[in-house]
Amino acid sequence: MHCMWCKKTDKNFKMILLKTRKIIRPGLEENLIVLCDRKLIGKTLDKEVGFFVEPNFFKGEEKGINEILDALKNSTIINALGKESIKLLLDNNIISKENVINIGKTPHVQVFHV
Repeated sequence: MHCMWCKKTDKNFKMILLKTRKIIRPGLEENLIVLCDRKLIGKTLDKEVGFFVEPNFFKGEEKGINEILDALKNSTIINALGKESIKLLLDNNIISKENVINIGKTPHVQVFHV
């Protein structure tokens, strides 16, 4: 199967890590999806701001494109970091360019469904 947005096979799709978390509070249950480009884990993106890509939060599992898109369908919060992660969201009309900010030179987005 071919990845529709990166021109690589799903079998070789290893650039984006996926992590899912349930956040349960009184009267509220959230499904957090974290996407992060693999190469960013453990790096400091902006020394001035001090943004560190904390493995405990950002490091997930390697998943294929279909698994990532399925997980996104059930999300209430999305936190995505890195060019490949943002490209996936843009190419699948989950976000628009106006939603993206940069931390240093690295694109980042947070999405909250209300």
